[in-house]
Amino acid sequence: MIKRSKEHREIQDKNEEIISQKKPLEKALVEKETLLREVNHRVNNNLQIISSLLLLQSKKVEDPASKAAIRESQQRVQTMSLIHQKLYLEEHFENIDFQVYLEDLVKQIISS
Repeated sequence: MIKRSKEHREIQDKNEEIISQKKPLEKALVEKETLLREVNHRVNNNLQIISSLLLLQSKKVEDPASKAAIRESQQRVQTMSLIHQKLYLEEHFENIDFQVYLEDLVKQIISS
C-alpha cells in the first residue's frame, strides 16, 4: 500500500511538472499564431497597395507598351497575392490542392 501511494505521488508530481511546462508553450503558441496572422494581414495589404498603385500608374500612362508592362506587373502582383492567400488559408501546407489553385489563377488571368 505504501509503495502504491509513493508511486501515485510520483506520478502526480510528474503530471504537475508536465502541466507547468505546458503553460509557457501554449502561451508561446498563441503569440506565434497572433504574429503570423498579423504578418499575413500586412503582406496581403501591401500586395493590394502595390496592385492599386500600379493600376493608378497605368491610367496615367499613354504609351501602349508602357501601359501593357505596368498591367503585366499588376497581374504578377495579383498572382503573388493569390498564392499568398491560398497558403494562408491552408491548414496543412503539404496538402495544398494545386488543381483548385490553378483554376483560380486561370480565372484571374482571364478576367484581367
